This record gives sequence, C-alpha cells and structure tokens, in this order.
Amino acid sequence: MNLDRLMSIANCELALIASWFASNKLSLYLSKTKFIIFCNSRKQYAKTQVKIQLNDVVIEQVCFVKFLGVIIDEHLSWDKHIQQVAS
Repeated sequence: MNLDRLMSIANCELALIASWFASNKLSLYLSKTKFIIFCNSRKQYAKTQVKIQLNDVVIEQVCFVKFLGVIIDEHLSWDKHIQQVAS
C-alpha cells in the first residue's frame, strides 16, 4: 500500500470517527491527538508529505509517544523507553 492511499484511508476513517463521536455526544480533543506511521528503520519516507487532518485541523505526526507509561516509537524499538527507564 502506498503512502497516498494510506493518507486517504486515514482521513476518511477519521471523518467517520468524528461523525460517530458527534452522534454520541462525545468530543475528540484534536490538540491532544497525534499519529505515528510505523515503519522499518531502514525504510525512509518523506514525512513532510504526510498530512492527516480532521475538520480542517492538521493532526501532528510524532516519532514516538508515551502510552500507559510505555514509550512506543515509529520503528517499534525499545531504545527510547529503555533510556527513559534507565534515567
């Protein structure tokens, strides 16, 4: 699957999620919403061309995120988590 197709699918699915949230009187905090593209560390892609948005708000792409105390990075390596735990 190419990156353009992935962005198209992600944007369509986010629109469906936003619609479901609105129908169920829930809110999505776009300022706290981030996304990661998981990939092989040897495979590079132009991160500047990736644009995921919802309601005309561009969602920030990050290289890693802390989730329930575990740092998850785009290459699914434990390096950042181990560095944080060791310090």
